[in-house]
Amino acid sequence: MFASNDKIVLSLVNIKSFNNIYLDCSYTLPAEIPENILNNIGSIDVFEYHEGTINNGFVAFSIYVGEKSTLDELITSNKKILINDNTKIEDLNKPILYRIKDHKIIIMNELRENDIVVHNKEELQEIIKIISIESQKIKDSIKRVRTLNS
Repeated sequence: MFASNDKIVLSLVNIKSFNNIYLDCSYTLPAEIPENILNNIGSIDVFEYHEGTINNGFVAFSIYVGEKSTLDELITSNKKILINDNTKIEDLNKPILYRIKDHKIIIMNELRENDIVVHNKEELQEIIKIISIESQKIKDSIKRVRTLNS
């Protein structure tokens, strides 16, 4: 991280529409996503890539547009509950992502510990802006540490 040629890059990848279709785009942070793309985003993976002595990358967390709850809490509602194809729920009390469509609750997937759920495109845009700003602060801090030996 602190070697002179090391790089850390955060990217927005695996961008899917609300219909779970991959959109043909990705963005390196900091990023401004065009309005026509932003309107269609249902989920985004935030990919962390380290380049240096060892090169590796991984999906750090995901950002979803929808609602967050547990299956146990949703069962008490008066709405019909549908589970999306290939969705596995291991624990009734584990956080899940759901969306409401045609007065039905559609469970999309289980959430991981660091995943973020936003309610709309404005919140999505704000979260991307915050992550962009904070990732730039980290890069700037690393640059300052590298210059300490000068």
